[in-house]
Amino acid sequence: MDASNNHIGPSRANPRIIMMVVWMFAALFSIPVSLVIKFSGENGGWLTFILVMFGIFLVGFWVFLGLLPLFIRSDYASRLEWAWASMALAFIGFIVGNANLPDFGDIGPATVPTWWFGNEEAASITGGIFLVVSAIGHVLWLVSCIAYAVLSHRSAPEAF
Repeated sequence: MDASNNHIGPSRANPRIIMMVVWMFAALFSIPVSLVIKFSGENGGWLTFILVMFGIFLVGFWVFLGLLPLFIRSDYASRLEWAWASMALAFIGFIVGNANLPDFGDIGPATVPTWWFGNEEAASITGGIFLVVSAIGHVLWLVSCIAYAVLSHRSAPEAF
């Protein structure tokens, strides 16, 4: 058996780069996914129009936040659990929250996703709760990336 093919030790894949790529993928696809869910529930109106027209600013903000893992040293020995958890909260909260929010049309009552059977209040509460979860995820992402960056630079060996 050839020992050169056996890799023992930590993976050579850089977790911060993998995390950044996953964040960028989620940033690019979360708005279309939430809109597909919203339209499948016959819940399109002005909120959807605004998201389609100005979603590029939201994606730009997400791309900016997605660059934060680059400040973490590549040799930092951590699986970055808090950052992964906050990423899941941020994007799942946004997708589910946006899909559930009632959308206001030109005239008349708000359109409500079909799975709520016209219960606008329940849809609003659920959408709001998940958008708060998304906001908490964004704050945790920011804090965890900064904390991991600081810890990675503190644990770095001194260079002379």
